[in-house]
Amino acid sequence: MSKEIKGSHDAYSKDDAAKLEQILKLRKLEADTRESELRVQRLERDAKTSDRQEKDAEYKTREAQAKAEIAELQRDQMKRQEENAKADASEHLVYTFYAAVDETSIKPAMDTIGKWARRFPGEKITIILNSPGGSVLDGLALYDYLRHLSANGHFITVKVYGMAASMGGILLQAGDKRVMGPEAELLIHEVSSGTRGKVSVQQDSLDFAKRLWDKLANILAKRSKYTKTQVKRKAHKFDWWLTAKEAVRDGFADEVEKG
Repeated sequence: MSKEIKGSHDAYSKDDAAKLEQILKLRKLEADTRESELRVQRLERDAKTSDRQEKDAEYKTREAQAKAEIAELQRDQMKRQEENAKADASEHLVYTFYAAVDETSIKPAMDTIGKWARRFPGEKITIILNSPGGSVLDGLALYDYLRHLSANGHFITVKVYGMAASMGGILLQAGDKRVMGPEAELLIHEVSSGTRGKVSVQQDSLDFAKRLWDKLANILAKRSKYTKTQVKRKAHKFDWWLTAKEAVRDGFADEVEKG
């Protein structure tokens, strides 16, 4: 009986061992499969990371290139702005007065030139002039202002291109240096009174016009070869036109600009 029991036990043990070995093989296979899956996942993750890093690097490269291009464009723009600024008349304190003499032309001229004078004390200022004349009082305002700036250290140059007629000729006299373009013309004539209304009012207007004409004749005579009386006599009932050379000859200008 004991033999039978033993034999049965041995058979059972062999079956269990076989099953156990099969279970262990299955578990090892499962572990190997899981490890392989994890390895694949790591490889995929590494590939994604590498791809992302590559894309990040490419993006950073493009970003750096774009920034470099923007910086180059900004440098070019600044260079052009600097060149334009250097060429701009205001940078050289050159004001172009190409208008009739009245409030609308005199006020902006005084505003702009005044800003230059405050910003650049003692610097030279040039006025390019082409004017048919106009209001005596408005013209005298700019004349006095330019002479004021001259007294405060600004050397004023007035250059005539075209014509300096009537009050334009007075503005020419505001320059420390008075230059005529080769084909420019200077016109001197009496002040127009434009009197209207009652005789007494007309007389007041006429007296005022005579006083203004006296002022202008005095300004014209200061640096010319004529006295105030001679200036008034030369322009009496007459439009006194002078060429550039004649203006220099008579002392109403200092030089004719070389063509």
